[in-house]
Amino acid sequence: MKDIATRSNLAGLEFFKSPLPGSVHGQRGAVCELLAGDKAGSAHGANLVIIDEAGLLNEGRQRELWNSCISCLSGRRQSRLIAISIRGHSPMFGELYETRHLDSVVWHEYSGDPDLPFDDEANWHLANPGLKSGIKDLEGYMKPEAERVKHTPANLNAFLAEDLNLPVSPDRTMITSVDDWRDCETAEADLPERRGTAYLGLDLGGSSSMSAAVACWRNGDSIRMEARGAFPAYPDLLKRGKLDNCGDQYQLMFDRGELKTYVGRIVDLQLFLADIRGWLKGERIVVHADRFRKAELENEMGKAGLTWPIEWRSMGFMEASRDIRGFQSAVLSGQLKIAPSLLMSSAIRNSNLVFDQSGNMKIEKGTSRGRIDALSAGVMAAAAAYSARATTRRRRVYHGTAG
Repeated sequence: MKDIATRSNLAGLEFFKSPLPGSVHGQRGAVCELLAGDKAGSAHGANLVIIDEAGLLNEGRQRELWNSCISCLSGRRQSRLIAISIRGHSPMFGELYETRHLDSVVWHEYSGDPDLPFDDEANWHLANPGLKSGIKDLEGYMKPEAERVKHTPANLNAFLAEDLNLPVSPDRTMITSVDDWRDCETAEADLPERRGTAYLGLDLGGSSSMSAAVACWRNGDSIRMEARGAFPAYPDLLKRGKLDNCGDQYQLMFDRGELKTYVGRIVDLQLFLADIRGWLKGERIVVHADRFRKAELENEMGKAGLTWPIEWRSMGFMEASRDIRGFQSAVLSGQLKIAPSLLMSSAIRNSNLVFDQSGNMKIEKGTSRGRIDALSAGVMAAAAAYSARATTRRRRVYHGTAG
């Protein structure tokens, strides 16, 4: 009985240890193979493949596992793949969601509404229909867990993923909570006026990434924020949205006037800068940008005849951490105000904070296809505006306007 760990009296089942993690053999040649999440499966035929926690599989090696599991079904008629999971952040599981309209895909989901507060009891029932029958404890778990998250925001993503079944990574830390950001959004008519220096954060993109510009003004104890994004026109926004697993979000941003496209496969930076000059016409501007693209930005500004002063920033832990703390302070203090912006809220949902050993932070994408370019620009601009109040008396007056 080589490699058999145990023999069961139930229906003559035999449990094998090798190859790891093992397999179960039953009557009439029935075999159930177990596969670890970090190894690709074998390619021989299967009638049924079940992937547990499919929403937590990552790119790279685990995509190979996903495709290998599908390949296992190729030799049998009426074969099926069942993927069971919270929504999570897996691009493969997201692709399954995007193809749910196909006859070959059946998608069934219970999830909360991302636009409702996380502590809204009605939202809990949307994601957990079993609450009424006690499958999950309303009084003993949901209510105290929501209270815990209120006092420890670092646990919010785990609650959103595991208890509201929203498409986020449970172990990811966003730069600010969705609820805190929602408190910053206000009607256009109620925004603080543009006043004083416009602190302009710039994040230059390429053929696949977004170019973004975010401007902030300090107005007394308030900060006004405005944001713009740009993509190349090829591929079109709907196709680009599918590639980035965000559906029609880019098209919606375009329809709302938050996003613009430029002819070609890359954004023409001279045209992009010219549009920024028109958007901020007459404003006194100080640019904040990543020094990694220093030569390129200086060259394009020179061609466009722009003489805006530039403060170069670093995306490394030390300098980025100061900007992130400034942005977070502006949000949590209630000073930052912005008209509802799908461009910014989407970037915040896609954000992930990573920390070095000293507790310094920098921003990364929460998923391989998430876009945080607008947030990167917004962090630099908001941090500069937030710090301006403390240094107003000794700050020099900058010269250089949008024309």
